[in-house]
This record gives sequence, C-alpha cells and structure tokens, in this order.
Amino acid sequence: MLIVCFLAFELFQFLQSGMKKPYCVWHAAAMVIDYMKHHDNKWPGSWDDLRTTTPEPYESGGFQNFEEVQKRVQIDWTAKPSELVNAMFSDESEPPFKVIWLKDGSTSYVTGSEPNHLIWMYLQKVKHKLPQGAL
Repeated sequence: MLIVCFLAFELFQFLQSGMKKPYCVWHAAAMVIDYMKHHDNKWPGSWDDLRTTTPEPYESGGFQNFEEVQKRVQIDWTAKPSELVNAMFSDESEPPFKVIWLKDGSTSYVTGSEPNHLIWMYLQKVKHKLPQGAL
C-alpha cells in the first residue's frame, strides 16, 4: 500500500510540475511573438513588456498563467531579432540559438513548439519588416 501511495504522489508531482514546463516555454515564446507583432518587431526588454501581451490560446497551447511562466522561464532580454533571423535552423531539438529556456536547465517542450524554433519561424515570416539593428 505504501508503494502505491508513493507512486500516486510521484505521478501527482509530475503532472503538477513536469507537465507545466513545456507549456510555460511555449507560452513565453507566444508572448514574445505577440509583443513583437504589436511593437514593430522589436524584442521585449523585460517581463513588464510582456505582462500585457495576449497571444491567442492556439498560439500558446492554451496556457495563460503569466506568473507561472515568469517563475519557470528565462528570456534573453538582449536578443537581437536582426541577428536571430539569420541563424540556420534544421531541427527543433537543436536550435542554433537559445533566447528562451527553462530556469531549471531542463529541456522540455511540446513537439512542434520548441520556443526558440517558434521565434525563428516568426522572424522568417517578418524578416523583410525587421528594423535594422533591431533590439
């Protein structure tokens, strides 16, 4: 019985913590992209810039908890879209840059929604609109 309780607890912990990670980084990427869409494709400078973003649920896996994302995700606030857009991206499992990642150092994302790949794909769509030397 003790083993069953332990396994149930471990499963609960995984569902509470482990399942949130991939959605947190997905939502972080969606917030950055939403910010860029509404600010002439400029990179956000802080979490304060992202606080008012409102990506569509289908763009962020439906995860909408800002505080949870802020607690779990790190963003490189000094990234330059004009440099990122030139990266050669071949596989989402090995992004050529890392501007969004989990603070605990783990790699966890929903297949097809690796955050750096999402940023790169957005930049490819708008590369002709990027300000030169964009911040």
